[in-house]
Amino acid sequence: SIPIRIDAKVEKTSPFKITVTDTPPQKGKDANFILELHSDKQEVFVGEPFHVTLVFKQKRGAEALDSKFSPPKLDGFWIKEQGEAQKYNDGAYFVTKIEYLMAAQREGKLRIGPAKIKIAVRDMRNDFWNSFAPSVKWRTYYSNIIEMKVFAPPKGIKLVGDFDITVNVDKTTVRPNEAVNAVIMIKGEGNIEDIEPFKPYLPNANVFDEKPQIDQKKGVFKEKIAFVSDGNFTIPSFTIRYFDPKTKKIEQKQTEPIPITVLGSGSKQERLVVKKAPHNGSVAQASLPKGADTIETSFAITWVVLSFIAGVFVGAALFYVVLFKLKKTNRYEKLSLDDPRAIFIRLLPYRDNDDVKAMLVKLEQSFVDKKVHVDKKALRELLDKYGIK
Repeated sequence: SIPIRIDAKVEKTSPFKITVTDTPPQKGKDANFILELHSDKQEVFVGEPFHVTLVFKQKRGAEALDSKFSPPKLDGFWIKEQGEAQKYNDGAYFVTKIEYLMAAQREGKLRIGPAKIKIAVRDMRNDFWNSFAPSVKWRTYYSNIIEMKVFAPPKGIKLVGDFDITVNVDKTTVRPNEAVNAVIMIKGEGNIEDIEPFKPYLPNANVFDEKPQIDQKKGVFKEKIAFVSDGNFTIPSFTIRYFDPKTKKIEQKQTEPIPITVLGSGSKQERLVVKKAPHNGSVAQASLPKGADTIETSFAITWVVLSFIAGVFVGAALFYVVLFKLKKTNRYEKLSLDDPRAIFIRLLPYRDNDDVKAMLVKLEQSFVDKKVHVDKKALRELLDKYGIK
């Protein structure tokens, strides 16, 4: 009430009651323009995907000169994917529909919306001369609000949905230091973008991984890993743990280990064990593999020792012959600084040294990202330091 003094008398206006609400006014079902939000779920877990559909209806014959759309408020949500707009006729209305794939970022009672659209329509009014004059009037239309209950997944679980994991290799038998290429594939519905890269540690093999490729639309995670070794090794199993909102359980799926055979790496041979002679004066015995006869004379031991010495001399002679041929054919030449993979392999035997370890990390990063710069001067100094030519 506002007081007004007139000729020493106070008059008051009538009060108006204003109600403020966060729920926007809704237009009737027969309005010229209708904006709606629909969700396929009202209760979800953090990270669980769900679909929200935005529907805009325009009545046949209703003219719109211009429009300004404001998307719904998404505090606590994010849009993973937006579909193409679909347009069709539905009785008395022209309908435009857009679908969104969304996920909640935090737990609690959250709201989506409202969306709003301002429509400019032609308004015919009487002017000062009491004749119709065209003008433009803006009207705002609001959508409904979607109430969502969002629950936190079990402690320690980041993935929510349903997934399958597989791993495929291009070969299981290779030559020494030949790469075995493996592809880890995870498919399913859920927050697949939160899957962390896999890079197993193998004590007897070198592992090179590429940045994973993630297709949220198709729900596919793909990572390529290369394994290099000069001996037999096993690619370990890969495991994925997630919470399935349908079963309300923590699920775990894993792949089978894959043994890799490296040709020429050699198998374990039974050793020749020389036993002490018993106190009864008999000669020493050489224990041979099962099925062989026992040699009970000192001549046999002497023959074994002589054979071993002869083998050492023959091996040394072959080594120098091969070395001479390599030099002659220019195969044993100086390493090129433009061949980082060859340098990486030559540095591996010195990986326990801090300076070599740092350089190996830098070289490995350059395999994946070509933008990573390796200081060639520092690399040459490191090769010279350890006598790598």
